[in-house]
Amino acid sequence: MQSLLQPFSVCSQCFSRAIHQIKTSFSFRNFSSAHLGLATTPNPVAAFAELPHRGFVLLSGYDAPKFLQGLTTNNVEPSRETPWYSGFLSAQGRVLWDVIIYPYRSSNECGKVYLVEVERDEVGSFIKHLKRHKLRSQVTIRDASEEWHVFSAWSSNGISPVAEMQQGSGATEGAIVTVDPRLPSLGHRIVLNSELNHPAAALPEFYGTLPKTSTESYTIRRYLQGVPEGQHEIIKESALPMESNMDYLNGIDFRKGCYVGQELTIRTQHTGVIRKRILPIQLYDADAPSMLSYMPSGPEVESGADIKAEGGKRPVGKLLTSIGNIGLALCRLENMTDLRVSAEGGSFKPGMEFNVALKAGNGRVKIKAFVPEWLRIREKEKMDRRAKREEPILE
Repeated sequence: MQSLLQPFSVCSQCFSRAIHQIKTSFSFRNFSSAHLGLATTPNPVAAFAELPHRGFVLLSGYDAPKFLQGLTTNNVEPSRETPWYSGFLSAQGRVLWDVIIYPYRSSNECGKVYLVEVERDEVGSFIKHLKRHKLRSQVTIRDASEEWHVFSAWSSNGISPVAEMQQGSGATEGAIVTVDPRLPSLGHRIVLNSELNHPAAALPEFYGTLPKTSTESYTIRRYLQGVPEGQHEIIKESALPMESNMDYLNGIDFRKGCYVGQELTIRTQHTGVIRKRILPIQLYDADAPSMLSYMPSGPEVESGADIKAEGGKRPVGKLLTSIGNIGLALCRLENMTDLRVSAEGGSFKPGMEFNVALKAGNGRVKIKAFVPEWLRIREKEKMDRRAKREEPILE
């Protein structure tokens, strides 16, 4: 599949002037909401949000590509300059961390340089994990969370194919802009050096002037599109990469060589069936919703609670997280949706209802899982490939 991340050129003089204006102005953190044009709606169609819950680890050195290649689920090409989504697994094939890796050109570092975006609270344990595997590799590992900040920006205008800013000169050093490598409809990922406190100068022109919104708005947008992120949603040492949709979100290369946790992942891909996946859900009281939509008021439910069919005893899913009336859940596809992933099929029938326990044992609330269009497309592609492999050869 051809990458959606294509470079576009930026006038270095224009960019340099914009960067100079930012450096000589006040930090946006010192402005009021009025100065910022703060978006007040919880799910704005166009905005940008800072993501303080995400941190960075910087890897540099001549062995950095080889080092990452042996630890991550995606292929690490030393010549690659576009960011990518990936995961670190345990030896048993369970997800430890989901990450976005940004190749970065720096005059201050030796060899290849990578910024690895990971959950901020996990930076310390992530670095310890890397250092355990370092051995004699020529690679430097350090916490860069204070030096770099990440933003997400999105627009109702959609994603332009001209969506990647690459660092071509010193004028652009300190800013990385890319389409979110997991799903283009999430918008852009903007990584800025701490000296550049406002992403406006780094944004592609078609975004125009965007208001700043809350991290919660970014989270709502992710949930509506069914994209999990971090240890609260991709449960550390428990979640499986394909059940977490990492394969469908461009996070796994099944053709690459050995890496930690590869055996179970490859075996499942070639011989198994993925019966459970993380899906967006909506909580409701009366009539089942036909479309997924966010409302800020919603019942309080316990993360990790079992989802059961009305009148059923066996769990068919597990609620992972929620905000308002929406969230994410690990669902048995053939029991909670119309997707068919196996020859025998499942128990789902149109009109079935499911429920999950409220907090403090105060009864149960209805819950419905939705299959995002991107996931439905990827599932169909997978089934088509499997059917093609099983076709008899006609002589």
